[in-house]
Amino acid sequence: MQAVKITDKIYWVGAIDWNIRDFHGYSTNQGTTYNAFLVLDKKTVLIDTVKEPFYEEMKARLLSVLGDKKIDIIICNHAEMDHSGALRKTISDFKPQKVYASTIGVQNIKEQLGQDLQIDPLANGATLDIGEDSFTFLESRMLHWPDSMVALLNKENILFCNDIFGMHYACTQRFDYETNREDWIYEFRKYYANIILPYSKIVGSFLKLVEQKGINPRMICPDHGVIWTKMIPEIIAMYRDFAAQKSKKKAVIVYDTMWGSTAKMAARVVDGLASQGVEAKSFS
Repeated sequence: MQAVKITDKIYWVGAIDWNIRDFHGYSTNQGTTYNAFLVLDKKTVLIDTVKEPFYEEMKARLLSVLGDKKIDIIICNHAEMDHSGALRKTISDFKPQKVYASTIGVQNIKEQLGQDLQIDPLANGATLDIGEDSFTFLESRMLHWPDSMVALLNKENILFCNDIFGMHYACTQRFDYETNREDWIYEFRKYYANIILPYSKIVGSFLKLVEQKGINPRMICPDHGVIWTKMIPEIIAMYRDFAAQKSKKKAVIVYDTMWGSTAKMAARVVDGLASQGVEAKSFS
């Protein structure tokens, strides 16, 4: 397993789950990825890990870049087990000097993986110098766990955003421009609807905060799916629209019928809606 070079200093070292068909209780017919990223600077930084059964895959990718070097820092943007499940093994094998998470993230990870883990909390707005570059951290609470945060690599202008802007989509391509939009657009919308939708008000506030802080990343790296480069304006616009929850003129008529009379009623309802410019579908 080889790491994938993202920039001169950054590598994708995650794992691909081709076979998963259920995640968070909804179908994942195109599988998923567990994205983790290695940043090479004076200090070597790993951002997130992978689901525990995929540790060996991530480890092989890490070793393809590191050789016999160690990881200096691990940043845990999100405590959910598909991103932190391999953390204990990673700490054991690579012996980082520091492991960081948000304040709530420290609590959650310790509750899941053991109170003996040494993890330092990062306050909202904290910065971390890694040599030539630095990180700035912003809490993104409830997007979609209370511990969630994002990490901006300042000079590189790359945003590592855990589950925000993600989707369950397995592929060998790592960048948006390498893929066919029609292959992933459904999964992108579906992910928001199933994972992020209940927190749409928070999404709107988060997007405003990012804009106020002048954050305009050239690359967005979520923990599931592809890395965004050329399509960043489009996916941010879509998130704004999703968060606004603007209704469209669409309707679904669901009915059951024994003798066909209800089916006739449903057909009349569809015709009535269509006559008013409403796109309607009927299901029995």
